[in-house]
Amino acid sequence: MTDSIAAQDAPQGVCVVPPKQTRTEVVIMGMRDNACRERILDAIRRVDGVSEVSVSLIRAKATIDYTEPCAPAALVWAIVSAGFGAVLAAPLLPDGDGNTDTRSDGHGR
Repeated sequence: MTDSIAAQDAPQGVCVVPPKQTRTEVVIMGMRDNACRERILDAIRRVDGVSEVSVSLIRAKATIDYTEPCAPAALVWAIVSAGFGAVLAAPLLPDGDGNTDTRSDGHGR
């Protein structure tokens, strides 16, 4: 899915930097059952740049890891195009340990 140059394939003296991985959460409206969840998973996986996605029926949220050229708006649009409501959740903030937390105070739940 990703067209990147492996470090061993790079010309001598060229530094290969892997694309930056970004994680975001999207709040989903209208998801009622596992069939809906599967439609959303399929829609998000089709977005170029998505590397990992999980959708929680109970939390009504998708957690998505992606790299460029993907953008958060493309993720929301994929869900809306599948027939559901979607909005970006609060940004994931890094804590002191490199983990992410959606709470603005940076403390875990």
